[in-house]
Amino acid sequence: MYEFDDSYETFSDRASLIEARGKGGSLVDADLSFLNLIDIDLSGLDLSGALLSGSCLKGANLENCNLQAVFIQDADLDRVNLKGADLQQGFLQRVQLNGADLSSADLSGTSFLLCHLQNVQMSDTRLDDAQMQGSDLSGTLFSGASLNETMLRECDLMGTRFERCDLRGADLRKATITHAVFEDIQAEGILYYGLAPWSGKGGDKEWDKVLPTFDGE
Repeated sequence: MYEFDDSYETFSDRASLIEARGKGGSLVDADLSFLNLIDIDLSGLDLSGALLSGSCLKGANLENCNLQAVFIQDADLDRVNLKGADLQQGFLQRVQLNGADLSSADLSGTSFLLCHLQNVQMSDTRLDDAQMQGSDLSGTLFSGASLNETMLRECDLMGTRFERCDLRGADLRKATITHAVFEDIQAEGILYYGLAPWSGKGGDKEWDKVLPTFDGE
């Protein structure tokens, strides 16, 4: 649960933000909502606890930023550079991240609700215990990523590639995996309806004889 108060430092426009940064101003718990931040370079800054709702950060450079507990809603972060960024325990809802680079980022415990992450780079990314239910991850590349206990339920994984990933305990129920590729993954305990495509063979269960059931979830 996020609680809002009046302690956030606010910026009226892009210029005031850049001026504050030039004076060594802190962006911890800053309110950067509804700003035009296209192509801005904030690399390496501490933005933990910041609000970025309704802002446009297309092509922005947030490499190696501290974004722990960040709150982002209805924002455009297409093509943003988040390599090496720390977004642990962040909350993102209806955020555009298409074409972003999240390589080596730490997204452990972060919630992505109904977000668009098409064709994203997720090399060596940590997503343990992340919540991504209902998000569009089609065409995204997960390489060497850790998705232990990650919620991928009802996600669009069409054409998504998982290479050398740890998917133990991940929830893929009701996910669309048409043309998805699972290569050399750790699959123990994955929750999934039907034949597991990562095993290379059909399971022991005769699914055509199993009556549809409702599990109450």
